[in-house]
Amino acid sequence: MTEQEKKIKAPTVRLRAGEQAGTPKFANYSQVGVANNIAYVDFGFIEPASVAQAARNQGTEKEKPRALEGTVVTRVAMGLRELQQLHHQIDRVMTSLKSSQKKNNWLFSLVSG
Repeated sequence: MTEQEKKIKAPTVRLRAGEQAGTPKFANYSQVGVANNIAYVDFGFIEPASVAQAARNQGTEKEKPRALEGTVVTRVAMGLRELQQLHHQIDRVMTSLKSSQKKNNWLFSLVSG
């Protein structure tokens, strides 16, 4: 990060829910593609039973499905700068979760031991 980037303080942003944007949607699959400097992030839902069945058939002689069928929950298009910001935000969340998980594992070992 350059000195100029360090000095820039990002403003607080408050997003208001649009027509259906306020309703959380569940996704258990994501895929990112880039074309013409635009990142397309697809979020989808695959029935857990389909995933479990494919996993069970993995080591057997049964015919394996060529693809799992799912439903598109939403597609988000964003510039590469916004994709990089999302990456940093997710990285911070994952780092925070890892450190809290270590604390919880220590506590769990005290309680269960």
